[in-house]
Amino acid sequence: RNLVVDAGGSGINVDSAPFVTVVENVVERAGAGFERRRGWFGGGIRSIIASGTIARNRVSGSRGSGLFVVHGRGLLVERNELHHNLAAGALVFRSRGVDVRGNRLWQNGWEAK
Repeated sequence: RNLVVDAGGSGINVDSAPFVTVVENVVERAGAGFERRRGWFGGGIRSIIASGTIARNRVSGSRGSGLFVVHGRGLLVERNELHHNLAAGALVFRSRGVDVRGNRLWQNGWEAK
């Protein structure tokens, strides 16, 4: 369990990690936003090329997305609370086998349609 406040980049960054566990963390006001060179939104919790579990985290006030997953494989994203983030509450793309369930999202910049 971690408390990450006012991070200059993503609050928690997971890159090329198999079987990662990111559970019961609080991330507030992470600084990552749009990376122009890659076209990616970072955010409170950022996961690139990872598998495992991201669960029961609270992310708020990020200058990017609350939760950002790209190229996820075999990843469970469950029971996170994502609110008041500048971009999407949760953004998952270019991924396979990512199970997103039971998350609570509210008052983010991009609401799901």
